[in-house]
Amino acid sequence: MSYRTRKFFKLFKLQGESIPLGTPASFSDFYERTHLPVFRYLYGLTGGPQEDVEDLTAEAFTRAWRARRNFQGDADAALGRQRPDGKPSIFTASDFSFDTSKQVYLCPQGKELTCHAHNQVNRYRTFDVYHARVEDCAACPLRSRCLSKSTASRRYLSIQVDTEQPNPIDEMKAKIDTEQGKRIYARRLGIVEPVFANICGQKHMNRFMLRSKLKVDVQWRLFALVHNVGKIHVFGALT
Repeated sequence: MSYRTRKFFKLFKLQGESIPLGTPASFSDFYERTHLPVFRYLYGLTGGPQEDVEDLTAEAFTRAWRARRNFQGDADAALGRQRPDGKPSIFTASDFSFDTSKQVYLCPQGKELTCHAHNQVNRYRTFDVYHARVEDCAACPLRSRCLSKSTASRRYLSIQVDTEQPNPIDEMKAKIDTEQGKRIYARRLGIVEPVFANICGQKHMNRFMLRSKLKVDVQWRLFALVHNVGKIHVFGALT
């Protein structure tokens, strides 16, 4: 354990102050219970050495301690950063009304969007696409809230028209939105992402060097083997 980490332990064990989590646990106890997943995540990002990762882990909890009284669930506040003023929200399909007599959509400014294409399939969904006139959008005072890019010349509006059974994307979204799905998906941050970070950032495998699925699978498994050997070497000594 590095000097900086030992100093961190000593600081919070001496203070023994409770953190605003609604529990009687002190921050030092909270560190003892939760620092290992943070350590593993940071190790996956940096690749070590162990003492440097311990220092980074201690620094992460130090920042959390300093910002504990102002933290209300915002990551920028926890890191002591000021969030810039957000951009005005872009108009969505719910902000447009449909004129059944003309079969056109009306934008919040009252301009017409005519049908540009029927039954366009995109990611298992079928849409009718409407668009506005270029001259209407060019002089519109709500242009910044209607166009996603300043260089866009007109607004396109995609209206989903199919009412078939849910497609695989919708089914997966519904599955992730369940309480169990949220708990399982939250584990991805500490299980899956560090693997990609370590292999791409530390092993420098930014692209596959071979062709065909068979050869790509072999290359990926070799890099995964090296990654797992490194984990056994580091974490085997901790257990």
